[in-house]
Amino acid sequence: MTFVSFLTEYAVETPIFVALFYHDIKRRYTDPSNGKKDQRRIRNDIKRLFTAYSISDAVYFVAQIFLEIYLLQNSSLEAYQAAVYSSIMAWAIYFVIMNIVIKTKKF
Repeated sequence: MTFVSFLTEYAVETPIFVALFYHDIKRRYTDPSNGKKDQRRIRNDIKRLFTAYSISDAVYFVAQIFLEIYLLQNSSLEAYQAAVYSSIMAWAIYFVIMNIVIKTKKF
């Protein structure tokens, strides 16, 4: 995996995830009585989200490397095919870990 593809994955996935996550729960941060945003709650959730994202990201990175090495050594796949398949499998692992961590952090 080259640095450019690594950087591209994170430049695309992170903003999309953050935007969709905020869109999904933005009503949670608004006080219904006065319509103002609860800044303390936003900061607290940003810390939790950063923790969840960091853990899931580390697992994704390690899984992708090990899966790619495994596929290259134990199959007849070309290098680009092993990279694509390992990325897809690592994404699946990433989403499972992200959901588990978010549920344990009680979002």
